[in-house]
Amino acid sequence: MMQKHSVHKAVPKDRVPMSVRIGWGCGGVADNFIMNVLNMIFLVLYVQYFKMPPVLAGAALAIPRFVDAVTDPMIGNLSDNTRSRWGRRRPYMMAGAILSAVLLPLFWLPPSGAENPVWYQNPAFIFATVLGVVFAVTYTLFVVPYTALGYELTPDYDEKTRVLAWRMYIGLLASLTVPWAYKLCQLDTFPNEAVGAVWVSIGFGIVIIITGLIPVLVCREREDVQKQETSPFLQATKATLTNKAFLVLLVAYIIIIVGLFSAANLGAFVNIYYICGGNKDFGGLLVAVAGSLGAIISYFSMFLVTAVSVRTGKKTGMILGLILALLGVIGAWFAMDPRWPLAQLLTTVVACMGLQGCWLMVSSMVADICDEDELKTGLRREGMFGAINGFALKAALSFTALIGGWLLSYSGFDAEQIDQFEARTIAEVIEPARELNLGGAAFEKAGRRFVEISDDKSSMEGSKWTSLWRLLKGEKVFFRWYDFEDAVNTMLAGIPAAQTPELKAYVETVQDGFLTDFAEQKRVALLMKKLVIGFQAAGLMIAIIIFAFYPITRERAEETRRKLDERKSHETNG
Repeated sequence: MMQKHSVHKAVPKDRVPMSVRIGWGCGGVADNFIMNVLNMIFLVLYVQYFKMPPVLAGAALAIPRFVDAVTDPMIGNLSDNTRSRWGRRRPYMMAGAILSAVLLPLFWLPPSGAENPVWYQNPAFIFATVLGVVFAVTYTLFVVPYTALGYELTPDYDEKTRVLAWRMYIGLLASLTVPWAYKLCQLDTFPNEAVGAVWVSIGFGIVIIITGLIPVLVCREREDVQKQETSPFLQATKATLTNKAFLVLLVAYIIIIVGLFSAANLGAFVNIYYICGGNKDFGGLLVAVAGSLGAIISYFSMFLVTAVSVRTGKKTGMILGLILALLGVIGAWFAMDPRWPLAQLLTTVVACMGLQGCWLMVSSMVADICDEDELKTGLRREGMFGAINGFALKAALSFTALIGGWLLSYSGFDAEQIDQFEARTIAEVIEPARELNLGGAAFEKAGRRFVEISDDKSSMEGSKWTSLWRLLKGEKVFFRWYDFEDAVNTMLAGIPAAQTPELKAYVETVQDGFLTDFAEQKRVALLMKKLVIGFQAAGLMIAIIIFAFYPITRERAEETRRKLDERKSHETNG
């Protein structure tokens, strides 16, 4: 039976000052930008712009994560065992933030030859993979010690949640801008998307350095742990991986990540080629708006799940968040439809209302597990637990990148085929119609709009600045392949039954060419939608079942803390 508790307040010595909460929380912006900007742009740019085969692009994103995942425990153990006048965490955080910011813009300057399907003959693939490995290690240098620093700021059960939430309160400000990263790369200011990505990454890099250094300057580390014994790597790894509560958390966490993010990268393709009918500008807008809306709603998620956890326990808060996320994913089956492009914003609200609180619960649960580990081993090893947790995250993300690339390929998506489809439509449908004087002014306008889409232009009515507001009012703003299909069918219906041989050949070309090709594009896009929703729903349902077995309750955590305080008091007085 679920037990309610009165709202708990930490004793004065365990409370963390607001200045330290905010200072530590600023590191969440750097954490968010370092990896999420890369994840937001990489597959779309490398597959669509550089024309790299989807499987190779997925591998280029996945391989560095595998390497990085292996280095996480090493850096976590290194941080735990470091003894310096600047502490165990902060020197690595400073180096990692600066190096990551410098490397990020280089991803968008690959050598030519990205189209080659043979990996060892593809210079762009080798470039992106090697750079990705180095970048992933610099990210680890920042994020593992940064996370460990947060775990050790307070020993109080609920104060941990309140403090760790600041990483997300402030980090979510970054989440408001990350979904716009690809959209910013498309600005008319830049000659192409790749140049835009370089300059956009430089801007993000400046913010990474500033926000990454704030916790280095503001936070102070515990002095007592500087005197504890060091822990050899293999011994520390074994102790961490034999902690039963941590294993339950770890398995569920991996399943959530694999389920949610394996198909998440396909979401941009679903929006562009299914919802938005080939209009990249419209698709980019929807992805950006959904991401920003999700970030805003995530604030409410943390308040909701935190409120539940301080009254009923962290496990209950976690399961509630997962259920809300699952409802949002299931609702997306009905919402992701080209007939109502903005409906997906509603399911984004539901999913994000639960999901962000889940990430907070994971961090807060790990902090409780560190206390139990100290009671058993006598050592504070936040770095190792944070690193193994990071290892699980990055290993899972490695699989998601591979699976995402494979799913994209399995769905039948091919950027070259999209280009060929657009080129054939212009050559076989639009230009002959002009020569034969078919369709009149309406078809001529639709043809011009289709050409604009093929040239990656907005092809829209009115100003870009008011486009979202007009979409919300139900106005038709962006031109899509669906609109051209309607124009083609209208034009064909107006062709007389008695046809010349030339006109008859044209009609057959349109029916067997454009209409057949477009039906195939819609089939591929619809399959991607099914893959996205299926993988995400399955992962969330399995995770809910696993978290039912998480063993640490409030009572158990508080008893652990009491025993640790007694031990410390005895050591001090003895």
